[in-house]
Amino acid sequence: MNIASLTLTNGSAANGGAIYAGAGQVNIYDNIISDSTATNGGAVYVDTNANIHDNTFTCLSGNGSVFYLNSGVLTYANNDLSAIETTPIAVSGGSLKTILTYVNAGTKGIEIGKRGNVTATVTDYDGNKISGGTVEFILNETSIANAPVIDGSAT
Repeated sequence: MNIASLTLTNGSAANGGAIYAGAGQVNIYDNIISDSTATNGGAVYVDTNANIHDNTFTCLSGNGSVFYLNSGVLTYANNDLSAIETTPIAVSGGSLKTILTYVNAGTKGIEIGKRGNVTATVTDYDGNKISGGTVEFILNETSIANAPVIDGSAT
């Protein structure tokens, strides 16, 4: 199912104030979602596999004001969360994949034939270090490494 190019406002539900993604593959992109509330997932509750990209989220509330991942795989990229003032993502199960477009507002190059290390800093919305889980590093759509998250860092 594709949910695209919509403006969703003033939603309210126990799970997923604007969208409850509960079955099959769900793709949510190019939307504006605002002024929605839920106990879990102010904007989106995910209980399946979902790709969420290129959306704008504002004025949302709930445990995971933007996304609540209950099960499945949530992949998200290029979403505008700049107006969100509470914890945007809550995870109770499943797998969370984030596609980072910018790393420290720049790009780091590694010469061909040379080795380098990549470190992901993992914190909650308030900047507190997180431990547990795994970060998967992907280069050109190919998984190159998995690293455990320990004291806010995965290398």
